[in-house]
Amino acid sequence: VEITNTLDPSDAAAIHTEMLLIDRPPVDRTSVSSALLRHLAEALPMGLVQIDTDRRVVFCNGKLADLTGRPHAEQLSDVLGDLTPADDKVLLRALETVLGGDDAEIELSFTHPARGARRYGVILSALAGRSGYGTSGALLCVTDITDEAQQRDEILHRAAHDALTG
Repeated sequence: VEITNTLDPSDAAAIHTEMLLIDRPPVDRTSVSSALLRHLAEALPMGLVQIDTDRRVVFCNGKLADLTGRPHAEQLSDVLGDLTPADDKVLLRALETVLGGDDAEIELSFTHPARGARRYGVILSALAGRSGYGTSGALLCVTDITDEAQQRDEILHRAAHDALTG
């Protein structure tokens, strides 16, 4: 709000007050919201990648590059790197599910260029289209669960095998 008080030159006892509401144009509001969301995405402790319906990368945060050892790329397959054929099928099924409008949660094995074999948990969330119908893409949240997966496998092995006889 901008307020201007002006003395009336013909009457010293009169003050004219003009109030003007100044609103940012929608474009400015959108850019401020976008900047805030990008800042929040970079602060997350997990990798984040947004894809469109053609599986092209729209956005990914810096944590994703740290987790996968691969810089930002245009296609999701380039960001995630080489998957085993089995995990590639798991990812393709999950992408079909999420781009169809349902969320999914999967585990995938990646080979990090510097850290070797890693296991990742991936939560896939459908992004609603502008009209509220269909999807405009998906958001993938990626976390390194290598240690947890190893502990889980060890517990399952102990539960199924006798320590003395194997």
